[in-house]
Amino acid sequence: MIMNIWIQRSILLLLLVCSTFGQGFKMRSDGKETFYFKDELNRNQASFLSEASFESFRGISNDVWGYVSFDPEDIKGTLDGEISLSVNSIKTGIDGRDKNLQSVSWLNSEKYPLIVFRIAKVETITPVDDYTLKLSILGEFSLHGKTKLIYAKTTIKYLKESEMTKLRADGNLIDVKTEFDIKLSDFGISHIMIGKRVSDIIKVSATLFGSNVKADS
Repeated sequence: MIMNIWIQRSILLLLLVCSTFGQGFKMRSDGKETFYFKDELNRNQASFLSEASFESFRGISNDVWGYVSFDPEDIKGTLDGEISLSVNSIKTGIDGRDKNLQSVSWLNSEKYPLIVFRIAKVETITPVDDYTLKLSILGEFSLHGKTKLIYAKTTIKYLKESEMTKLRADGNLIDVKTEFDIKLSDFGISHIMIGKRVSDIIKVSATLFGSNVKADS
């Protein structure tokens, strides 16, 4: 009887510990931290891929900024943040195509200069190792004056400050990789070339580097 009670308590304790660590990084924290994505070396990058019937091309921007905040022990319950990029910073390798992309017929950068992703909720979280997590994030994606909910597959790696990380930047650091799909038609973008030279479904990805030490503006 005593042995059974001890086993039951041990299992409950193990489940509690696993549940706690399953919500965040396997570490002890001092509470919520804010990480800033503003890198003078342009290591932050967002890109999109269009694969249409007659043409495929990629757009890339290094003008990406924003922040995320979370308690490292409880990512699922505390994660929030916002990432932005400027439409005019997107380069596709052809100047004429870039100007078309910025025009009223497409993204209309004069009226809607920014693309923004805001974190709404962490749907699922899967530990990879003590300092790396895979997340499914529900976010508000704003483009062309419209905002839609999308799911983003995201990986966050946490790097505690050390002599090695200081060679990159001061403070605790994070590396973030994320990807998701959007439909241009969902954002009120319609054009005769969609489906032919531009795909309605656009694959979006980003690689971001952040520090909890805010860089000087």
